[in-house]
Amino acid sequence: MPRRRDAAAGLTQPSLRSWVRSRSWLPFPITTALVPAKDAYRDALRAGLEHAIAADAARIVAAEAASTNRRIRALKDRLLPLLEEALAAIELSLDEMERADIDGVRRVIGSRPQPPTG
Repeated sequence: MPRRRDAAAGLTQPSLRSWVRSRSWLPFPITTALVPAKDAYRDALRAGLEHAIAADAARIVAAEAASTNRRIRALKDRLLPLLEEALAAIELSLDEMERADIDGVRRVIGSRPQPPTG
């Protein structure tokens, strides 16, 4: 079968039609074994793609877990001590205000005139 050559960008190449018609490019003859082999290849390709997707998802989850662990460690090591110090300072201030109020009440009670006794 003669092959027609097509010219593209100044280069000549075999026509696609000649390759499709001749089937001489196939590395093996067409047999009934090709159908199960084709199905097995498709299944293997699908399994490979699913594995790649799952591996990528696992990598993303691992990266998120590491990032979350860094955030938790930063909260425990830096933010919580600052908040605890602020809470201690506020509690101390409230205790001092309470003592001052109690002392003020005692002074007011002590400065009242005593009713005459009998």
